[in-house]
Amino acid sequence: MPFVKKRLFFNNGFAMLSAIMLVVLVAGIAVEALKLSRINSAKTEKIYLREQTELHTLSAIQLTLLEIANKGFGSDCVNDFSTILDGLYVVDVKVHYIFSEDYTDCNMFTSTVSGEQNGTVILDISVKVEDESILPERISYFTRRIEKL
Repeated sequence: MPFVKKRLFFNNGFAMLSAIMLVVLVAGIAVEALKLSRINSAKTEKIYLREQTELHTLSAIQLTLLEIANKGFGSDCVNDFSTILDGLYVVDVKVHYIFSEDYTDCNMFTSTVSGEQNGTVILDISVKVEDESILPERISYFTRRIEKL
């Protein structure tokens, strides 16, 4: 009988050791899953902000063209346009005009000779996310568009 008791004691110790090893293994897998989730979340946030800056570029184009239409081409041309969209996206637009006439207050790119080019603007649009509380690195998007007035 004493032999049976020793055998049971050995089995209980092995079961306890196996349970501890299983808990450690599951905890290790859970830690790795959390690390991958955090990395994936940061990538998703960066992709989302990048897509939003591209979409806000289209909004900036429309806002700039609206501002140009409101002010006209007299003594008060829109040469620079800046705004903040959604409280996060900093928009800066530089406007260059192409006209057959020379407007002195307008930022002229060139004087044109053809009728098709007359009344065209070149827009240099820059949209940035500079809030470091969201992402440590700065996200910026730049594009140049040619629009007909």
